[in-house]
Amino acid sequence: MAKGLLPPGRAPAAFVRLCRAIGADPAGCPGTGGNVSIKLDGRRLIIKESGARLSEVTASRGWALVDLAAARESLGGLGPGAGPMLAREAGYALAVRQAACRPGSLPSLETGMHAVLPERFVAHGHSITGMLLGMMAPADAKEFLGRAVGRIATEFIRAALPGLSLGRLLGRPPSGGGAPAAAPPGGVRLWVLANHGVVWASPSAGAILRAHRALESAGARRFGLAGFGPPHPAGSRGCRLRGGPPRAWSAPDRSPWCLCRWPDCRFELRPLFPDFVVYCTMGTADSIRGSAPSRAASGMASPAGTDGPAFVRADERVVLIRASTPKQLADRVEVFHAHALLSTVASAGGFLRRLPKAVARAVAGLPTEIARLGRLRSS
Repeated sequence: MAKGLLPPGRAPAAFVRLCRAIGADPAGCPGTGGNVSIKLDGRRLIIKESGARLSEVTASRGWALVDLAAARESLGGLGPGAGPMLAREAGYALAVRQAACRPGSLPSLETGMHAVLPERFVAHGHSITGMLLGMMAPADAKEFLGRAVGRIATEFIRAALPGLSLGRLLGRPPSGGGAPAAAPPGGVRLWVLANHGVVWASPSAGAILRAHRALESAGARRFGLAGFGPPHPAGSRGCRLRGGPPRAWSAPDRSPWCLCRWPDCRFELRPLFPDFVVYCTMGTADSIRGSAPSRAASGMASPAGTDGPAFVRADERVVLIRASTPKQLADRVEVFHAHALLSTVASAGGFLRRLPKAVARAVAGLPTEIARLGRLRSS
C-alpha cells in the first residue's frame, strides 16, 4: 500500500458526475465495466474501484485513491525479462494494488493507463457505439466521428489485453515521435480501442461529457439502437415465444432469456470484447445436458473458477443464463445484451470483428495468474 498520502474526505463532484454519465446506459457499460479518473494534484489520483459500477459511484464510495507516481511506475519495469506475458500482466496488477493509498482498496486494472495520460480527467467506456467504431474501417470511423463530434485528436488502437498492454499502447509516443500532446483547455483527445470501447481525456469533465453525449446520440441514430431493448425472461408477459419455453430449457441454475422483440438478431457465440470473457463463456445446446462446451463453439476456454458456460444458446433468439445469485444474473443479462446487440449490428453492417483468440485466452487466464503470483509473493 502506498504511504504518506492523505485521502480526501469526498471525491470531487465533477468526477462523480462523469462516472454516472459514462455508466448511465447498462448496454453501454454492462456490469462493472468502464473506468473514470481524476488527478487531484501532482501526487494523487482517484479512480473507479474494481468491481464497482460507474452508475453507482458516489462522493464517498466506489472509488480508490492512488499514489500517482506509483501508478505510473506500474507500467514500467515489467519487460520481457520479467517472464511470460501473463506473469508480467499479473505483476502489473499487483503493482496497481500496491499503489492504493487505503488498505484493501482495489483500484481499476486500467489505473496505469489513466495515470500515464497527462489530462486531469480520463474516461474509458464500453459503449456499443464505441465498440462499433473499433470494428469499422478507420476511414469510415473517422468520417462518422467527424459528423458526430467534430475534429478532435483521435488514435485507433489494436486489440490488446486490458491492463499493462493497453496502458503501454496509450502511453507510447505518437507515430510522428516526441512526447504526446495533452488536450488543450476545453479540448478532448480520443482513443478508439479495437473490441474495447473508447477512451476520452481532457482537462475538463464537461468537455468529455459533451463529446460522449454527442457520440452516443449520433450512434443511436445511425445504428438504430433504440429498437434493441434488453432481453426479457422467455415466456413472460408480451413475449412472442409461442407456448412458452420448452421443458428442455429448464435447469435449476439457468433461466431462459429472449430477444424475440428485436427487428433482427444475430448474436455471436465467440467473444467480441474482454468483459464478455470475464463474465461468461458460451456453448452449444448440448451443454444443457452436462457436456462441456466445445472450444470451437465458444472460441475460448472457461474462465478459472467456473463450472461450465454461463451462456448456452437455445435457439436464434433465446439464451440460457447460468447464475447463482440475483446480482450475478443481472450482470450477466447486461453483458449478454451488449454482446448480442454488438454482434447483431456489426454483422448487419458487414464489419463484425471478433476479439482475437490470443487476447480472449489471456483475459481468461489472468485471474488465475494474479492469484498464483499473489500467493508466491505472500509466501
